[in-house]
Amino acid sequence: MPEMNGPEAAKRIRALGSDVFIVGITGNLLPEDVRYFRLCGANAVLPKPLKIDDLEVLLVEHAVASQRLLGHAQMSSSLSEPF
Repeated sequence: MPEMNGPEAAKRIRALGSDVFIVGITGNLLPEDVRYFRLCGANAVLPKPLKIDDLEVLLVEHAVASQRLLGHAQMSSSLSEPF
């Protein structure tokens, strides 16, 4: 058994102030387990056994969403700059 479980690791990462994308992986995908992972700081939760295709879809979705946010932030900041 590891010294720390996934939710505890997520809590500690968030306590450090990190906004890194955290994916919890669990054998218990009950709604209360997913909710607990999310409350502890995980951005998403996937079931065990992990299917690489599921992880790939999740990471691509995150990357696309991040690019949209980045593009929106860059566009907003450029609109506030004088000509």
